[in-house]
Amino acid sequence: MSASASKNDYRPCPEDRKPDRTVVIVGKSGNGKSTLANVIIGAYDGSEFDEESGPAGVTRGRPFRTALIPYGGKEFAVKVIDTIGYADTELSEETVLLALAELAYDCSEGIHQVFFVTNGRFTKEEQTTIDKMINVIFQPEVGQFSTLLRTCTPIRDLSPAHPATLAETTAKYFDGVVKIDPRMKVIRNCVMVDNPDPGNDYGIEKRKETRKMLVELIVSHRGKYIPPSFPQVKAKIGTEMKAKRDVQDKIDSLEKAMRDEKGDQQKFQLQMMQFMQEIVEANTALAAKMASIRRQGPCTIL
Repeated sequence: MSASASKNDYRPCPEDRKPDRTVVIVGKSGNGKSTLANVIIGAYDGSEFDEESGPAGVTRGRPFRTALIPYGGKEFAVKVIDTIGYADTELSEETVLLALAELAYDCSEGIHQVFFVTNGRFTKEEQTTIDKMINVIFQPEVGQFSTLLRTCTPIRDLSPAHPATLAETTAKYFDGVVKIDPRMKVIRNCVMVDNPDPGNDYGIEKRKETRKMLVELIVSHRGKYIPPSFPQVKAKIGTEMKAKRDVQDKIDSLEKAMRDEKGDQQKFQLQMMQFMQEIVEANTALAAKMASIRRQGPCTIL
């Protein structure tokens, strides 16, 4: 086990426990989405969400983790969902349909916090993506449960020794974003973080600092937002999604065994090839169902 892995705080939640908080992470690939997801659940070494995945990938295993996180003398089950890079222009229609299916299925009981992740440069693609997520896939009310989160923040902006306080720097950054695109003013919060490489003690400590701040934001915010169309979509895709989740669970278990190097690696590779064929078939069926829902009539997420 690596030094960084031994310092992880990730504690998986029992499957029979419902989450107390559901968090959705949205952003362009390469902006630190998956890193942020790992940090929130306490997997500082990046062992749960793939931080190196390509821009157009769909998660092979389940696109979320639910962690037990202590806060204020209590223990909260926090479900963190890492979405695909919606701002990536090369995404196929099937990939988007599959991602929307996963999102509707996993968030049908409500969302407590959405993190819109940017790495500082607020591009046109990001502006369009956030606007679509707020006004089409969700509804404007989700802004009250949303945070614009800047990753890769320069150390000087996070240091108490810097002349400007972190609050002032954050407010200035958000004001600049709103000037670029006034539609962003519906977003409730803005925070700035840095999650450096976890290969040394400094990187681990910085990730722990980020986690402490974000967990407080996630847990302390009251209420939840239920996207109007999500329960309806979940009901219609239940059979197809269950079939996919069964395969995703097998992939997650197999990948863990491969990482732990327990068992015949050659046999594992053959099993993975079989599971990947099964996931292709499950994705095809699920995408077809989503396309059918779209043809049947108006649906806000489609």
